[in-house]
Amino acid sequence: MKQVIENKGLDFKSLSAGPDTLVYEQVWRDLLIDPASGKSKKVGIRIAGDLPATRPHYEKVGEKIQSAAISPTGARAVFEARGEGKF
Repeated sequence: MKQVIENKGLDFKSLSAGPDTLVYEQVWRDLLIDPASGKSKKVGIRIAGDLPATRPHYEKVGEKIQSAAISPTGARAVFEARGEGKF
């Protein structure tokens, strides 16, 4: 048996194995290790959250309109409405 990961006092959170690689999480980092060479490298993981509140959307605000204005040419209008959204 051979030690391939040197632990300098930091906790290991998880370990998974693939055919030729181990993946482990240590102190908010995910790392790959090649057991044959004993070398580790960081894994760049990015998780995009599904945040519906930040997506463009339409909402009925007719009853919440506080002010309105028309552009000088009359081609555009702007409305101000405030309140909590329903998501």
